[in-house]
Amino acid sequence: MGSQRGVTLLEMLIALSIAALLMGMALPLLHRPSSAIDMDQVVREVTAGLREARASAIAGNRVVAFTLDLDRGVFGHDRMQSFGQQRRDAADDLRIVAFTAGHPRRDGEDAVIRFFPDGGSTGGQIEFRNAQRRSRVDIDWLTGRISVSRDNDAS
Repeated sequence: MGSQRGVTLLEMLIALSIAALLMGMALPLLHRPSSAIDMDQVVREVTAGLREARASAIAGNRVVAFTLDLDRGVFGHDRMQSFGQQRRDAADDLRIVAFTAGHPRRDGEDAVIRFFPDGGSTGGQIEFRNAQRRSRVDIDWLTGRISVSRDNDAS
């Protein structure tokens, strides 16, 4: 006679508990506001542009300037093929403030960070802020190292 096998109640409860736990962790990721997603994308693209400028300075053994036009949202470096074409139309509530050479740059001004052949830079900080969150990109003047920090409370 063949034995019938089934799922025990305990196995069913364990499987449902695991599924509920995974759903609980995944739902907050799916319901992020679009402005948060837009801000993350802008931060990633600016950070990638900065890293590319630094690498270009080292590889080309020359000074490379990364420019961020705070008024128009255009950024890039002078060794890019499409300088000025990297435009980000982020959420309306996204504010960008750059600190270069010891003072803040605001609307109507360009922020310029120069990278040198040894990897160093003029340094600076670029802050991205909306109603919910704040992200900051730090550029170390001595090493040219680029780091990103995020804060979920923008108040």
